Amino acid sequence: MNSQITYVDPVNKTKEGQGAIVLHLLIDASDSMKDMMPTVVRTFNGIVIPALQGAADRYVKAFRIGCVAFSDEVVPIINGFRTMEKASRQLNASAFDRSELYQNTKLYWAMISGFHAACRARKELQTRDRITNTRIKLVILSDGANNLEPKGTDGEAKVRALYGIQDAELVQTTLMYFHTDWGVNKPEFNRIANATGCSSRLYIDGLGKSLAEKQATFRHELDIWSRNTVGNLK
Repeated sequence: MNSQITYVDPVNKTKEGQGAIVLHLLIDASDSMKDMMPTVVRTFNGIVIPALQGAADRYVKAFRIGCVAFSDEVVPIINGFRTMEKASRQLNASAFDRSELYQNTKLYWAMISGFHAACRARKELQTRDRITNTRIKLVILSDGANNLEPKGTDGEAKVRALYGIQDAELVQTTLMYFHTDWGVNKPEFNRIANATGCSSRLYIDGLGKSLAEKQATFRHELDIWSRNTVGNLK
């Protein structure tokens, strides 16, 4: 399970500096996301990850990427936290076609286990590589409400106990919802974001749109989000 993954590619301080950015992607891979998954992967590989890598290069920081998919279970897509080059080789649409990923949405457990994994990556960078300034960026993408344990207000409280107390300068949590025909509406999305203590949010409306329109909307919104995010990673 992802909560046990701690491997992090070592840092070359001469090239990568004294700080680090840890990006952890938590991506809903349930059935309702299947048609969008190739676009999701291409958008993260082609827009989001390069934008954050560019920010890391500009501010002379190491950049490490982790990724899990969640549905009925939470499963690793990237083996640990890797450099952009190694992560991009593992982040492909076929990696999300797994028997453990079916129809449910284990959102809150993904948020909890993903947070702990990113924190262990930060600790590894600190103890092994002596990197004392590490920013964590958690990006959670889903199109549905949590329906597996931990459920309801208890699950939300457990997530908030982790996310809500973090220094936003050090741990940035972005909850992204893509509103498909099966999705959560915007008022419910805002309630979930508030209840779980996410520091930022992005709601992408794909309701009633064709697949091509949904793909274009997703790419456009993620491009804007990436541009706005890089300035917060100094």
